[in-house]
Amino acid sequence: LVAKTASVQTKWQSPQSATRLAGSMVTLYEQLQAKFSRDDHGHYIFSPVFLTQWCHSLLRYNLQECEVLEAWADAARRVFQDSLVGQHSADFEVMLMAILRSDWSFNAHPDGMLFTSLVPVEKSAATNTHGQ
Repeated sequence: LVAKTASVQTKWQSPQSATRLAGSMVTLYEQLQAKFSRDDHGHYIFSPVFLTQWCHSLLRYNLQECEVLEAWADAARRVFQDSLVGQHSADFEVMLMAILRSDWSFNAHPDGMLFTSLVPVEKSAATNTHGQ
């Protein structure tokens, strides 16, 4: 994240920004787990794998051309909100916007205004995926 944005978005040059963003991710994930459960809908099983999917999905965005927090919010919507039913989807959006405002003083576009497509992953990021 830091390497992909450093030349364009100066606030992401610091590793502390990535750490802070990860903290926001965990906060949203924990709120999601607390609010939505299998008791609501049988498919509401949110495991830490969702955090990994969210992180990996950020690699699909051209972070040189879009705001990192917009990409971050859009990726969260694709990983989590797309599986929520009815009012729960709107409740998730409220949680997401609240974290962006409180942690980052940032107002993201509601309803996912970003378009994503598959982009090639750099060889260094694609190799050594299993600690080898």
